[in-house]
Order: sequence, then C-alpha cells, then structure tokens
Amino acid sequence: IERDTSCLEPWIIKEMDSCLSNIWLHKDVDSFAQVFHFILTENVSVDYRHSETSATALMIASGRGFLSQVEQLISMGASVHCKSSNGWMALDWAKHFGQTEVVDLLESYSASMEFGNLDESSLVQASGNDLGAEDKELLEAYHHSFDDEKVDLDLIMHLLYNICNSSDGGAILIFLPGYDEIISLRDRILFDDKRFVDNAHRYQVFTLHSNMQTLDQKNILSTNIAETSITVNDVVFVIDSGKVKEELCLRTKLLAPVNCPVVDFLVKAPDPPPAVAVRNAIQMLKKIDAMDVWEDLTELGYHLAQLSVEPHLGKMVLCAVVLKCLDPILTIACTLAYRDPFVLPTVASQKRAAMLCRKRLAAGTFSDHMVLLRAFQAWQKARSDGWERVFCEKNFLSQATMEIIIGMRTRLLGQLRALGFVRARGGADIREVNVNSENWAVVKAALVAGMYPNLVHVNRENLVLTGPTEKKVRFHPTSVLSQAQYKKVISIILFCELQIQIYSVKLKKVLEMSL
Repeated sequence: IERDTSCLEPWIIKEMDSCLSNIWLHKDVDSFAQVFHFILTENVSVDYRHSETSATALMIASGRGFLSQVEQLISMGASVHCKSSNGWMALDWAKHFGQTEVVDLLESYSASMEFGNLDESSLVQASGNDLGAEDKELLEAYHHSFDDEKVDLDLIMHLLYNICNSSDGGAILIFLPGYDEIISLRDRILFDDKRFVDNAHRYQVFTLHSNMQTLDQKNILSTNIAETSITVNDVVFVIDSGKVKEELCLRTKLLAPVNCPVVDFLVKAPDPPPAVAVRNAIQMLKKIDAMDVWEDLTELGYHLAQLSVEPHLGKMVLCAVVLKCLDPILTIACTLAYRDPFVLPTVASQKRAAMLCRKRLAAGTFSDHMVLLRAFQAWQKARSDGWERVFCEKNFLSQATMEIIIGMRTRLLGQLRALGFVRARGGADIREVNVNSENWAVVKAALVAGMYPNLVHVNRENLVLTGPTEKKVRFHPTSVLSQAQYKKVISIILFCELQIQIYSVKLKKVLEMSL
C-alpha cells in the first residue's frame, strides 16, 4: 500500500509522526486519542505511515501490546498486510516483541479472512464440475468479488430486468432471507433503478413477511416460509437467493407440574435444551426477582411472561412505567430486543463517517443507549417529513430495521395496555407515563433497574475494566465508549451485551453510571 501524504497539511504530518513516536517510545496510550481524532476528522488514512520508519498505528499498537487499540484500528479498516521499512507486518511486530494476546487476535483475524477465501474456492470447485473453462473462470471471479454471506441484490436486479424484458406476463416470486433484504430490494425496484422506475406502470410489487403491515402485503418478495404457507397461481419465475435466517424462539411457557424442577421438566422435551443453559436462565430469573427460590414465578415474573421481549428488557419497561419515562425506554428496549439498526460499512472512509455519526448522536453522554434513542427519534422526524430513506443512507441506518422497531414498540405498548399498566383512554394517559421522558437521569435509572447486575468496574489507576466474572474486558469497537478517555468515565459502567470471543471479552451497548 503506497503512502500518500501529499494531501495532508505539514502540521498534521508532524503531529501524526509525533503521536506515533510517543506511543512507541514512551508507551503513551493517550496519544491514540489524537491519532483517532486525525483519522476521523482530518481525512488521515488509518494506514498512515511514520515519515521515517513507515510504521503504521496498527504496527506500533501490535508491538506494544495495546490490544484495545489494535481491535479499534482493525474495525476502522486498518490493513494487516502493510509492511514497515524493515519488511515487518503488524503480526511480525507483535511476535517479535512477545505480545501473545495481540498475536492471537491478528492470527484469528487473518485466519477468518483466509477461511472465507477457501470457502469461495471450494464452492467454485464443487459447483463448477459441469461448467466450461470460461464459465468456471467467470464464476470464480464473481465469488472473489462478492461476499457470499450477503445477498447480491445487484445480481437479482439484473436477473429481474432480463426476465421482464424477455418474457410475457406472469408473476415472479423472489425468496430472500429476511425483512431487511425484502425492503432493500423493494426500494431498488420502486425508487432507485431507473430501468424499473421509468416503467413503473408495467409492474406491481408485493411484499410478504410476518412483520409487514397487511396494507403493504405480485413481483412477490418473500422469505422461504412462503413455500409452505401461500399459493400464487400465476408465478412463472422463481428467484431464490439461497439464504435462510435461522431463528431461535427465546420464549418458553412454564408448564411444569407443581414441585417439579424446571430442568427435570424440560429434559423430557423431544429436543431438550442443555441443562447448564436452563440453570443459567433460572439463576438470571431469580436475580431479577422474576422467580423465587422454589422456582415459582413471582408477580413480576407473571407480568414479564406476558411481554414479547426478554425478561430483563421487560423489567426495564415496567420500571419505566413506574418512573414515568416510558417512551424512550420503549424505543431502547425494542432496539435491544431486535438488532442494532446501524449498518457497518466496509470502506475505511465510510467506517470513519459511521463512527463520527455515532459519536454525534451520543451528545457527550457516554451512552450507546442514547445513540440508539436519538437515532430513532431523528428517523421518526425524517419519516414524518417524507425523507426517511435519505436519512438512513446518510446516517448508516437500516430502514427495514427501523420499521421493525416501530412495529415492536406498538405491539409492546398494546401489551402494557392489556395488562393495565397504561390506561387506554387517550393521549392524557400516555402523557402521564412520560412526565420524565426528557429527563436523562431518570431514563438511566430505568435502564439500570432493567440491566442490573450487568456491571463492570473501571480501575482508574491501571485503566482496566473488570467484569462480574471476567478479570479483564474491553469495549466493543462499535461502542461510543471505545474511544472515550477512561479518566473521564465514572468508575461503574452498565452493559447490555457481553460478547465472548476466543481472544477477548467485549462489552456492547454500554452506559456510564454516576455513583
């Protein structure tokens, strides 16, 4: 990779060189904050090389064993293949200076990339037995140019256009793995692809998914559940993306007889869950007071069983009713229950822009929950003004995910009304449970009540995070706290998700707490 500093101001080059030197010579971790600032705001390449040594930030972090910074740089698109003036890559730096944790991380990362390439090669070999030499070459080139874990919507659009131009009437049934892909393809057909937009009078697009509103539900875009649940008489062509999302039902009904332990009852199921998983779930339910010592549901447990979210999120929502800050907690709980609405870009420059977007939405709160809340609120405003698609593209958000979240909010609010926690007598009653919705301190209290005891402690002396059972944890690179100065953070942090990997334990969806 060639070094290009011609577009940088001399003072930026001087500052970058100084920061990299301080990190290497003095183990100055704080200099990384300045390096990340330049990368995110001054158009400095994440693979910037020191003017004299050609060492990148990733190489220096690897050599010094700064694992969190290595993860952060990789997430920002840093190349593991860059070489310094002595011919070393980042892995070589880590090995030479005995940084075993960093070696494990870089080797795991490199292995995952190589595994992807091997998968593609084997796929070409397996599927190309009946192809000619030229077709095999084209197929191999295609697999190397596109991530097989994703759905190639561009290819589907070309197929669709070719079918429409070469065939007479009839319906085209397109199987896609999930709601996101259905909405993305629908929007391409209706709004983005000029070939279809200019001939909109010739086509009708219908979407089929359990989360679609019935008013929105012949091109038919569907998940493969359609194979067993619908009949479309005039389908002439079927395009199957070949991708299926596996889903796990997280809700079970407690039907065990009196005095029968839950583990003993569930072990009789045709496909019983692991006993250790059941015991862990029972311990969690006891910790949040949803189950008593005899494994009977408490009054809180009965209420949580009626809500369509995980128990700790349900408790968070019920606490929000009591604290009168329901609206923001509904949004946060539904987002945590479904998925992160942010799209992870692959291009390094877009990664920087996406991280800046999260930082802007955090508004200095040291909270990933604030990011989720403000993103949804801003999307709602854009939706009411009719430019939500542009808003999502600009802010790296999934339009389909946002639509799912708003549907989940409506359903969860309906369940609260059915249970009597929210009275269904008009707007005045909704305002009553939202008196404190603008008070972030009260919203944080509801978050803590729901997520407790998921806490980690910050040791300010050695800047180490200690989890409930893990001695050393780190922030996930997508967290707004991953770049925060630990000295500015209060000593206790709440987390919603603990991601355990071979070489590290990471915190996702985190929030600093005041003592």
